[in-house]
Order: sequence, then C-alpha cells, then structure tokens
Amino acid sequence: MPASKKQIQANKKNAQKSTGPKTPEGKDAVRLNAVKHGLYATDLVINSPNLKENPDHYTELLDSLISDFKPKSLFELSLIRKIANCIWRSRRITAAETARINKQIEDINPRLIREYQLRFYDWDRDDPEEMKELDEVVEDEVHQLALIKSIPEDNFARVLLRYEMRLDRQLTRALSQLNAIQNRRKRGPYNNKQQKNEFRDPEKITEQTQFPAPTPSPDPDYPDSTPPPVLDETIPASDNSTPPKASATGGK
Repeated sequence: MPASKKQIQANKKNAQKSTGPKTPEGKDAVRLNAVKHGLYATDLVINSPNLKENPDHYTELLDSLISDFKPKSLFELSLIRKIANCIWRSRRITAAETARINKQIEDINPRLIREYQLRFYDWDRDDPEEMKELDEVVEDEVHQLALIKSIPEDNFARVLLRYEMRLDRQLTRALSQLNAIQNRRKRGPYNNKQQKNEFRDPEKITEQTQFPAPTPSPDPDYPDSTPPPVLDETIPASDNSTPPKASATGGK
C-alpha cells in the first residue's frame, strides 16, 4: 500500500529533526567516529585457540587515549593508534615474561630433589623425625630454585629487552610528534613573511633584543648625581725634556 501524502510529509518532518551535530564542537566530536577503531582491534589482538586476548580491553585503551588527547585530524588519530599499539605490546611483553617465569618455576620437581637427598645423603627412611626434616629441606631447596628461576633465561631476556627498547623508542617518537602538532595548532597559524619582516625592521627590535644602558650610581661628593669630571693626568711633553748630553772632554 503506497504511503499517503500526510505520511510522506510526516516522514520529511521527522527526518529534519535529527540531522546530526550542527555546532563546530559537535562536528569535531563525531567527525572521526567512523575511523576510530576499524580493523585495528582484530588485527592487533591475538585470537588463537591457545591464547585469546580481549579486544574490548584494546578498545578501552584506545578510547581512553582519544579522550585524553582529543585528536582533530586523521594524522593525530593515527599517532594515537600507534601509542595505543605500543602500550598494548608492552603489556604483552610483561605477560610473556611472567609466563616464562611461571614455566621455569613449574619445571622444578620436588620429587627429584627428594630422591637426590635420599641417594647421596644419610637419611633414615624409618625415622619419622628425619623424614619430616627431609621434607623441610626439600621445601627450602624448591623455594631457592624458584627464586633463581624468577628471572628469565639469558637468551629470552635479551629478546624481551630488545623488543621493549624498540617499543619505547616508537612510543617516545609518536608522543613527541603528537605533542608538537597539538602545540602548533594551539599557537595558531605561523606567518613566515610577517616574522621575517619583524626581524628586518630595526624599529621593532627594541626591549626584546636590546639591553638598557646601566644607570650611573650617584657620587656622594656630587649630590646632583652629576658624574665627576674626568681629569686629564697626561703630562705634556716639553722641548727641554731631553737631558743634555755630557761633554766628551769633561769641560766645566
């Protein structure tokens, strides 16, 4: 059944009631909604039968960074994504290190330690007190081995360290670029021609580039603050200033 004229007019009126944000603030708030997440969460988050990362946690991290930095362009948003990726991978490094340590500790076998003690040390198997003491020794050795294995092995630790240092450099670079862009936007457009003219005009180079001359301190002998006259202490040369030469004959 075709719609009547009244229904068509009502639909047009209803459509005009919600046309999206109209203010500049509202448009800035929603202009990047379509590209905020995309496929980043599914591409970065691990989804394996043996390991499943929660994509909602990555989305929460990205939303938090977007709320903090408030990007105004796609380039700023891409830098925020890079920051989120670095933070997410850094968390994965920590999780991998913890998993490796747990695996090393789980490989400790208390039964083998007990058998070693019984074979190479004089323990009386029929003495309950000695068996109780043996259990304490085994528990203490397991604890000491667990402390030793609480640090990843050398090769694995080197791989983690290189990966973490690379992520730190990427994170620092992305943060620096984002801060530079946002600070430049807050300062406003930069007019190179106007700036050059200001430096070339000598009348505009005043207090900011020149230091004022020092004010002479008043002299107690001259209350009107007039500096004392400079006395010329130079002795003029006289025509007879050259001493006479002695006579060669020694005459009077």
